[in-house]
Amino acid sequence: MAEALKTFREGEDILASETNENNQFLLSKLSDNAAQVQSYVEGEVATIKSNVASVQATLQNNIDELDAKKPIYVTEFTQDGSNICRVWSNGLMELWGTVEANKPVTFAKAFANTNYNLQVRLNSNHDNWIQATYWHVTKTTTGFSSLRQSFVRDWYAVGKKA
Repeated sequence: MAEALKTFREGEDILASETNENNQFLLSKLSDNAAQVQSYVEGEVATIKSNVASVQATLQNNIDELDAKKPIYVTEFTQDGSNICRVWSNGLMELWGTVEANKPVTFAKAFANTNYNLQVRLNSNHDNWIQATYWHVTKTTTGFSSLRQSFVRDWYAVGKKA
C-alpha cells in the first residue's frame, strides 16, 4: 500500500508540474495577447488624438473665417456737447468735435497709443471751411494740443481704442 501511495503522490506531482507548465504557458500567451491589445489600443488612441487635433484646427479656421466676415457695429456712442465718441465692435474708435480757441482737446475715451489719425480744421464760422496746417501738434492717448490755437477748431481722430 505504501508503494501505491508513493506512486499516487508521484502522479500528483507530475500532474501539478504539468498543470504549472500549462498555466505558465497560458499566462505567457495571455501576456502576449495583452501586449498586442495594448499596442493596438495605443495606436487607436493616437489616431483619435490626431483626428481630434485636425477637427479642432478645422473648426478654429472656420471660426476665424466667420469672424472675418462678421459685420462690425457700433458698441458705444457718447456725446458731450459738440464732442462725440463712437466705438466699433472691432476696436476702432472715432472721436470728433469742436474746440474753442486756445483750448486743448481732451478725448472722452483714450486711444491705445498715439498712432491714431488726427485731422484738425479751422472753423471760420462761414459756410466755407478754412483749412490750415498745424505745424506743431502734441498728441497723447487722451487728447491733443497745437500751437495755432487762436481759432475755433473742428477735429476728427480715429484709431484703436485702449
